Amino acid sequence: SMGISGTRAFRTLETAPPTHRSEALASLARILLELHDFLAEVVPSLVVLRAASITPPPGPTPPPLALRQRLAAWLTAANLIDASDSMTAELILGALEARCFNRYLGGAHFVAGNDDGFVEALVQHVAQGAP
Repeated sequence: SMGISGTRAFRTLETAPPTHRSEALASLARILLELHDFLAEVVPSLVVLRAASITPPPGPTPPPLALRQRLAAWLTAANLIDASDSMTAELILGALEARCFNRYLGGAHFVAGNDDGFVEALVQHVAQGAP
């Protein structure tokens, strides 16, 4: 399976965001849904690999950190967060990762609501805190 850098969501984060706020928020929703789908697919594999004591080889920037940096830069470029805000990207991605992890461990009843609604709530949270 491909790594995070090969996903459409990651490639989108490497491009300039839309300049209009509503378009940037809609783009963010698409990115987060794609990232959620990717994480839902890879979390089970990562858990199995870790249980087998298989860890990723060392590299320049571990994928979770690269994704956080890229999302923070994109949110800043979209004027959705302040340049000094390093926590919003962490909160968003941590929430997505935890949702996928909890669903994998406990099943669908371990997460509330549906994924589209969850992502929309994340986007609305970003929108409310935007400068």
